Amino acid sequence: KPPAKKFAAWSYSRLGDYEQCPLRAKLKHLDRIQEPSSPAMERGAAVHKAAEAYVTGKLRRLPEELKLFKGKFAGLKKSKTVMAEKQWAFTATWQPCDWFSPSAWCRMVVDVSSVAEGAVLSIVDYKTGKIRAEEQRPQLSLYALGGFLMFPAVTVVKAEFWYLDAGETMGELIPRQSSDGLKTYWTQRVRALLRDSKFAPRPNDKCRWCHYSKAKAGLCKF
Repeated sequence: KPPAKKFAAWSYSRLGDYEQCPLRAKLKHLDRIQEPSSPAMERGAAVHKAAEAYVTGKLRRLPEELKLFKGKFAGLKKSKTVMAEKQWAFTATWQPCDWFSPSAWCRMVVDVSSVAEGAVLSIVDYKTGKIRAEEQRPQLSLYALGGFLMFPAVTVVKAEFWYLDAGETMGELIPRQSSDGLKTYWTQRVRALLRDSKFAPRPNDKCRWCHYSKAKAGLCKF
C-alpha cells in the first residue's frame, strides 16, 4: 500500500482551498486534477500581467483596467525601488530560501513591493472581482511577515489590497514587533493542512460551484 499523500509545502491560496474543503485541496493540488478555467480567472490573470508590464515600463500607456488607480500606478512606475511579481519562499523555520528548494515550506508571490527610505516596505496585492474583505484580510499579515523576513532592515510593512474593479483599497500598517506572533499564528493555522492524510470532504455553500462535486460528475460524494 503506497504511503498516504500529504502536503509538504503551502501558500495562502492552497491553505484557503484546504480550509474550504480538504478533499478539494487534495484533488486540486496533490492529485493535480485541475479545475477548468473561467472568464473571471482568465481576466484576473490578464489584469495582473498588464499591471506588471506597466509598472516595469514594458507598457507605456496605463491599461484601461487599471484606470481607477491611475495616480497610484504612476507612483509605482516612478519608484526606484519597485519590485514586481517577486517569488518569496521560506523554510519551516521561517528562513528565506530559493523558490525551488526542497526545503521550501511556504511560498508567496508578491504583486508589487517597494522600500521607502530603507525602513518602510510597501506591499500591494491586486484584486479583481468582488471585495471579500474579512475573508481576505489575514493575507495582509502573511505578506507582511514575508517582508520582514526578506528585508531585515525594514521596521514597518504597509500591506494593501487594491481592488482594481471597485477603486477601493484595504490596508494595514504592521510593525516588526509583531513578526514573532505572526510566525506562531501562521505555523499553527497551517498545521491541520500539513498533518492531514485523509482529506475528508467538508460540505459548504460553495459546493454547487465546485468542479469536483457530485453534481458536476466529480470525485466528491457531495
